[in-house]
Formats: sequence, C-alpha cells, structure tokens
Amino acid sequence: MYNVRFEENSGKMNVEIDRNLGEQPIARIMADHGLKAHDLVAISTGQLTHRTVSRACKGRRLTPNVQSRIREALNESTGKEYDLEELFTYWNNLCPQGNDTDSTKFPRTYCHSESLRSG
Repeated sequence: MYNVRFEENSGKMNVEIDRNLGEQPIARIMADHGLKAHDLVAISTGQLTHRTVSRACKGRRLTPNVQSRIREALNESTGKEYDLEELFTYWNNLCPQGNDTDSTKFPRTYCHSESLRSG
C-alpha cells in the first residue's frame, strides 16, 4: 500500500500511497441489497455525494471520516450494522493505533494524530 523511496540527491524519504485498491466489499454488499449510489446519498444526513460513493466502491482511498459517513448511510439503508472492516479492505491502514507515530508507516494526510501533523 505504501511505496517508500529515497531521493538520491536530497536524501529525503518520499512515501507514495497506492490510492486505487480495486473493488471493495461495499460494492458487493450494495449490489446484494439492490442499492445504488443515489440510495446512500439520499438517506445520508451528512455531506455525501454520488461521486464519493462511486469512489468507495471502486477502491479509491478515502479518509476515515468519509468512510464513516458511507458506513452510516449503508447501515441506515440496509437496517444492518456493518463495520468498516467489512466494507473496506484498507480500513485499518489509515491511522496509527495507540501511540504508534512512525510516519514511514502512516502518511500524515490520513492520520488524526497531532504529533504526525506537526512532525
């Protein structure tokens, strides 16, 4: 999911994030329930767009906040309680757990930790 490389001249590390992760389980779950992106957008109480739902199904990496919005809309639409791990294959790779602040494993753009944002 992460490609780490060092730039020769500067000696700096560059972390590249693989943003396209292939079709996600949420796509199959929505199809099983006969749901379309519009169904989730219509029932969502937060800001959720057709494009965002489409990106989620296709495997485009989303922030934890957007993943939660989609999960809430899906749970409301289906009457079931899905966890993020059931909907996205990368749900646990976005932010460090506990006090792990190793920025080589967790890029700043996807973490909520203040120590990573300032570091």
